[in-house]
Amino acid sequence: MERFVGRQNIEHFREMLKITTDPGQRRVLEKLLLEAQDKLKKDGEDHKKDLSISQTEPLSKAASKTAASFGDKKDHA
Repeated sequence: MERFVGRQNIEHFREMLKITTDPGQRRVLEKLLLEAQDKLKKDGEDHKKDLSISQTEPLSKAASKTAASFGDKKDHA
């Protein structure tokens, strides 16, 4: 959701820069645009990092964790 909002903000700032002629307003828009782009880039890198960490765990290790969690539960039937 945050990435969607970030992309929408970037598009909005770009559109505003196309029509805004006031130098002060342009500086503010340029600053906001750069901040939004940096945040989107950082969020994307964090997302990729999270994905790569979860995908690097061997399946056998993940399976062992799952089996261990089932083994910890006692069947009281």
